[in-house]
Amino acid sequence: MTAHKTYRIFFRLWSIVIILAMLLVPRPLAAEGQSGDGAVKFRLTNPQTLAISDDGSPVTASIDVPFSGSGGSEVVSIEWIVISNGGFDISFLAASQDDPNNPRFSKDDVDAPGQNVYLETIFGVVVSGAGISTENNTYWGGPDETAAATAPAGTGANLVKVYNAATAAPDSPDESIGVIIPGDTTGTATVTLYAKGIFTGETQPGSYTLAVSIRAWPCGQE
Repeated sequence: MTAHKTYRIFFRLWSIVIILAMLLVPRPLAAEGQSGDGAVKFRLTNPQTLAISDDGSPVTASIDVPFSGSGGSEVVSIEWIVISNGGFDISFLAASQDDPNNPRFSKDDVDAPGQNVYLETIFGVVVSGAGISTENNTYWGGPDETAAATAPAGTGANLVKVYNAATAAPDSPDESIGVIIPGDTTGTATVTLYAKGIFTGETQPGSYTLAVSIRAWPCGQE
């Protein structure tokens, strides 16, 4: 074998070794930017998703006021399921009423067509679900979950308040409950609104309806 052939074989082998070394040595992967030390940085984006059962559309509940009745109705409930991969806040809105800032049971006034009769209405809210957690409490409208569900005491005016750093709405559900974290395995949290109408023997009898919708937004985006 001539010296020239030997050199060519050696050169090819050495080239192969260099190529393999370049492939095997760890190298930074291409990404959005490069720091001063030459290391490449990665940024992974996982946007928050948020959905509400019934799309958060107004949901109704009804009670019946008997003739010569007094005291209060049974407690009725409205339930929403919120699906999210992150923390969120909630608030409520009155629907189809003259005063959107004070949700109440109402009906058409039989003595004054085109007018409504309203009941004093009290509310409670409970957040539940497997693995959920909250910033503060799991309830509003009572001293504990049981009271909020069976003997609610929250007002409609406070129910529709929105808490944020600017307004710091006292006594609102968002202030009492705070950020809601869904369960890790289900990604859901159940929000239940409890309502009770108050009436006297002079209250116009009939079927009264309450319409309320829920609003939810990612934590920190109010």
